[in-house]
Amino acid sequence: MKNIFSSIKNLFITPLAKDAEPILNLWEDDYMMIEITTRKNLNFINEETKRVHDFGQEHFDGNGYKEITAIKEAPESLMKLRISKEEINAVFSAVGIDQITRVNEQSRGILTGSYVPYGYGTTSFGVIFELAGNVVKKAYFTGSVNEDADKVIAALEQICEVYELIGINWYNGTLYDFNQKEQIKKFINDCF
Repeated sequence: MKNIFSSIKNLFITPLAKDAEPILNLWEDDYMMIEITTRKNLNFINEETKRVHDFGQEHFDGNGYKEITAIKEAPESLMKLRISKEEINAVFSAVGIDQITRVNEQSRGILTGSYVPYGYGTTSFGVIFELAGNVVKKAYFTGSVNEDADKVIAALEQICEVYELIGINWYNGTLYDFNQKEQIKKFINDCF
């Protein structure tokens, strides 16, 4: 009897051709789930994680959730910090992480050129930055930081020498204070 799960998996995962180069996969469900934001959102994040947790408790039926809720938009945008694209380029280039040039986006397929979201990473992870002009508006992680964990930690430490940032893992409601260097390491180790 054919394994039904392998059949279902094949509906959603298209293997690359044997001669294709590896590519970073972007999944809709990962969008802004492991987020970097301004420290000014600390109270909002504490309140929002409690709201989401309480909602989940109320709507869990023992097997799954009867309802879902969206995470609200944080009131303070990273734009107010005025982190420039040039700063991001300099930091990630200095630690040896390349700019992302190709992605396989779940809903759109393989993207290249100007269609690729701006970010840095490898074929296994990405730090994605949404820009408004030349200024960072939002930042989030996707994928799995493995062999490059030390480089990502070094990049975040450099950025946090100038800007007060926090990390939030919305999957489990954990907050990381990047003003404390050990929290940056914990963020990378816990989230990936």
